[in-house]
Amino acid sequence: MQRQRVALAAEVKTVLDSWVRFEQQEKENEQAQLVKTIVDNVRKNISEEKTQKDVLVWAVSEVERAYSFPLSYYFYWPLTTYGDDAELVKNKAI
Repeated sequence: MQRQRVALAAEVKTVLDSWVRFEQQEKENEQAQLVKTIVDNVRKNISEEKTQKDVLVWAVSEVERAYSFPLSYYFYWPLTTYGDDAELVKNKAI
């Protein structure tokens, strides 16, 4: 009777360990898929011109904030504007 209990306990432990390994593998697969999806989306967004402009505007504003001087003093027009505003600034309309 004691041997049967030990054998049953060992079998239950084996099944539970196997299940834990399976769940861990599933979790790792889900995380890997999530990372792949996020990286693909970021790469797609970074390749878009609007995103590149937005990142440039943000980076310039961070440099200006960190060093307390506008980079527009060193350029013909502020890098923080683009599109119609950039043309107006370049032509000194504003």
